[in-house]
Amino acid sequence: MAIYTPPSRLPTWATDGGADVTDPGTSKQATGWIEGEAPAADHTNWLANGVGAHLDLLQNTLAPLIAYSNINWTTTEPWSTTTPIRTKANYLSTFDRHYVVQKHNTDDITAWDSADGITWSSAKLIDAASAATTQFVTDGTNLFIGVDDQVYRSTTSLVTDLTSFDFPPGVPLEMVYDDTNSLFIICCDNGNIYSSPDADTWTSRVTTANSWRWMDHDPSTGTTVAQETTTDDFHFTTNGTTWTTRTGPSAYDNAIYSSAANSWVLRKASDGVTHIADTTSITAVSPALVSIDIECSAVIDAPEFCFILSGVTSTTTVKEGWYALKNKAQFNTNNSTLIYLGGCGNKFDVHSGATMINTSWFKCGNGIIYWLYDGVAGGDRLAYSQYGAPAP
Repeated sequence: MAIYTPPSRLPTWATDGGADVTDPGTSKQATGWIEGEAPAADHTNWLANGVGAHLDLLQNTLAPLIAYSNINWTTTEPWSTTTPIRTKANYLSTFDRHYVVQKHNTDDITAWDSADGITWSSAKLIDAASAATTQFVTDGTNLFIGVDDQVYRSTTSLVTDLTSFDFPPGVPLEMVYDDTNSLFIICCDNGNIYSSPDADTWTSRVTTANSWRWMDHDPSTGTTVAQETTTDDFHFTTNGTTWTTRTGPSAYDNAIYSSAANSWVLRKASDGVTHIADTTSITAVSPALVSIDIECSAVIDAPEFCFILSGVTSTTTVKEGWYALKNKAQFNTNNSTLIYLGGCGNKFDVHSGATMINTSWFKCGNGIIYWLYDGVAGGDRLAYSQYGAPAP
């Protein structure tokens, strides 16, 4: 379903402080400009500035509010009938398709794709106890994923057409495609990071004695960031070949870059607390990470906003709720706005004691967000919300 969204060129006016912006008063607002009158510049600036500010407010709040109030808690288990150890999901606009890959307790790894995020087709990729998997990526033509000691490729964008070829360097843990530099980048269980122009011939770029916690890519700056285990060091690059190491402030078991929030969203492994940082901060000598005091259970990222779901209950505080993170000022020093959308503990409770699936990260798009909840009878159910309007 194609989704109509507001144009990216928001009509802002008089926002840099260089012109006078004066409220004309309630009387003039009621009368308006009359025939033959030359509108005062400061009054015109006030009107245009106010219109832009209100459009900005609608753009930043309407979509997440619609999604929050339009949740379909299904009883279907579209991806698995057994509890997954790990779920990775992302929407690739190149193919206008959604992709999910899961590693299960039964040790198999299965991939799914969907045109609408609701109906899914699957393909079992491997059955091995030690297997690992990356998320799906594309170079703009083909579909790729790293599983165990293989890289899989589909020339049709469908998971049923994935075929494998050897990946000699090691077992891929995470893979990104760097559009800026036209490179595939993979971090492996052997402690190395490799890059490749074609996903076939790989060159070692980073060598460590440890493995990797996570890796993701900021397409706006061409920056790829990975965190090493044991030392917790951050490694980053802007060209895919030359990497810089920075001391990491803490261990994070998950982190993704959200384009909507213009921020990295990081989940602290020890207590589930969420931190955020822009790319400039996260690659600094002393990474400036901002705690938002949310015990993160799952992150759902969409082009228009980033949802942080908190489903953790402590002995003193119930922190179940939805938070929308958006790329606008007024949130600490990170240039983001955090919108609390209300408690949703009752929504969990009415679904057989449903709980969010911890440490899951869903990169969605095109008018739908989705995630897993519950775990009733060993399976995990699909919850989804559609937002926006059909394209005219």
